[in-house]
Amino acid sequence: MSTGLQQEPKQIVDKISQFFEHNCYPDALDEDKQSTENLEKLLLLLEKCYYLAPAEEYKQDYEASLRWLSANGNEEDLELIQKVRLDSPYSSKEILRLFDIAERDIKKRLKKYFKLKGYSHPFDEYPAPIVPIGYYEHKLVAVYLDSSNSSDIFLDLDQDHQYIEFDDQFKRNLTDFNYLQDKLFAFSPDKIVSYPLAKEKEFYKDVLKDQNLSKKILF
Repeated sequence: MSTGLQQEPKQIVDKISQFFEHNCYPDALDEDKQSTENLEKLLLLLEKCYYLAPAEEYKQDYEASLRWLSANGNEEDLELIQKVRLDSPYSSKEILRLFDIAERDIKKRLKKYFKLKGYSHPFDEYPAPIVPIGYYEHKLVAVYLDSSNSSDIFLDLDQDHQYIEFDDQFKRNLTDFNYLQDKLFAFSPDKIVSYPLAKEKEFYKDVLKDQNLSKKILF
């Protein structure tokens, strides 16, 4: 996340020195602290200090960073935003709104990169969870989403990998499927639904209420 500061090295070092008075990484500054080669390291330390000793004067940089991420952020940035939000030094309504917008916009942008084509059925029986198959950046992939919130959710497949392809009607029914937060479940070859990973327990709780399904369902 960029600080947005455009200052001479000595001015930046002075700013960092002020922050170290708040016990931010006191051993990190050495005799060569004003050298150009240490500048990048010092800037990174300064960013960390923002979180330990946030100051009102840096709030605008923080907001600007969130706006930039909203417009340009990628998958790694999405994971960063979600982590930083849990312990953000700023919590005004405007900051929280910017977090929401950045997360929404990145997810919307990433969704365009994945094209759902069909699914793989590990169990070959119904009802059962199924694995979404599609193209991500021109590569055929399987999507394995779990609660670990890992950014590594793709398994690369050979182009001739066999899978069950969705027809146009299924694609229309699954228009809202978001590979970053949704999973697929097949009640039958003709009835496939998506559900949010965040509500997986509730989804299966409802499914298992049907005694006929609960006897057949495969995990």
